[in-house]
Amino acid sequence: MDFEILHYNSKLLRDALEVISRTTDELYLRVGVESLEVRQMDPTHITLIELFLPNVEFLEYRLRGDGEELLLVNLEHLMKALNRCRGNERVGLKTEEKRLMVQYPDSKRAFWIPIERRKRDEPPQPRLDLGACLTLVNPGELIDILKDIESSDFDVVGLKAEGDRVEITSAGDGTADVRYCKEFGREDPGVGLTCNDGGQESHYKISALKNLLTTKLGPVTLEWGNRIPIRIIYEVGRGVLRFTLAPYIMEE
Repeated sequence: MDFEILHYNSKLLRDALEVISRTTDELYLRVGVESLEVRQMDPTHITLIELFLPNVEFLEYRLRGDGEELLLVNLEHLMKALNRCRGNERVGLKTEEKRLMVQYPDSKRAFWIPIERRKRDEPPQPRLDLGACLTLVNPGELIDILKDIESSDFDVVGLKAEGDRVEITSAGDGTADVRYCKEFGREDPGVGLTCNDGGQESHYKISALKNLLTTKLGPVTLEWGNRIPIRIIYEVGRGVLRFTLAPYIMEE
């Protein structure tokens, strides 16, 4: 199947793919009747990457041919083309045999990128009991917290939700000692918070988590449970960008 689509905001599309480019060099695009989707694991198999953009997110959305294929795109090449956007101008994507054309109709520019057409099984959807949810209108707050923790030479971050508050803490490898703590309450401005009864706590590597954070999209929502993967979610227009990151298991 070939496609020709036109998005209304090249910067928004670029910013979403830029976060993905921090975790993988290859992008598997699936363009179907109802949506453009990305669903793949990163090379280390600790992060599930998901992007869903419904067809109503595009100004034009045309398909040719039958069936569905995955298009394998070199993400570095794609980002070079998308980084040439000028403000929020429109951007089009169009397949031409073994090439993907990235075109800017407002400034009459186009780039061509080689692609491969693949048949590929996608990773299964994990079933997670995500009992805690924290939404921050300003994702920069979370980035600053991780910088605070790193400044004290810790590389593990803990998230604990209980009642009407969330604590984000640091811990060294093999110890439960808390050396840093940032608290969010349900009544704090710019914060959304829910937690199931009993509390929810898990730990994650800072180096992996901060790769999934950006101030160019927002708000950011974190969903986690007890010692299970965390989901990091952004709205992308009427679509969604979501990462599921494996936990770091602390020694008892």
